[in-house]
Amino acid sequence: MITIIGNILIVIAAFLFIGLTTTLYGKGAPGGGDAAVSYYWGIIIYNLAILICLALLAISIGWQGGWDWVASTKSAQFIWVGSSLCIIAMGNALCGLFLHEHGPHNDVIRLLSQFVPLVIPLVLLFASIILINESIRKAVPIEVYSRPIWAVLALSALSIGAFAFDLFSESAKNDTRKIEELNERAQAIHLQHLVDIEACDVYKNMVSILVLTDIT
Repeated sequence: MITIIGNILIVIAAFLFIGLTTTLYGKGAPGGGDAAVSYYWGIIIYNLAILICLALLAISIGWQGGWDWVASTKSAQFIWVGSSLCIIAMGNALCGLFLHEHGPHNDVIRLLSQFVPLVIPLVLLFASIILINESIRKAVPIEVYSRPIWAVLALSALSIGAFAFDLFSESAKNDTRKIEELNERAQAIHLQHLVDIEACDVYKNMVSILVLTDIT
């Protein structure tokens, strides 16, 4: 029964993946307005729906002992699989959302966004088919499904790291830019004061420059 439910979840996840792929790699993101908002909300909803299917699928696999290769105890398996699934889902969603973004992002983000939203779901669906079907799982070496899973986990972690680095880097650039603008403005005011002092006739209008002389 669990196997049947798991395979149904795989079919549902596959259809959701087709919908997500069509959205991401179809006509591209709309330029703006309500269409752009609907586009990004569509990506988020697709990813959430796929995440729910994969979470239920992971529970079904664990129920049949399909995660025994991850850790020896059920609690450790739950922690490892749950945290890994969250990392994979986050990395995949971020890459999907930034696929058509043309902002000042680093080259790693641009590269990962091109293929991560396509590769990760495919690998997970492939591994899930093996893991949920006990007869197939016992017939193939562990490396056939474990290595691809670890690979997409590493790829997702790399994606999250690249986005975090880009975010902090852009924030630091903005702070530096603001400081430079404040310094330039202060320098311009200072120079203007010097010009005003230089042009002032102290015999006729000395009072107007006394307030400025404390900064010269």
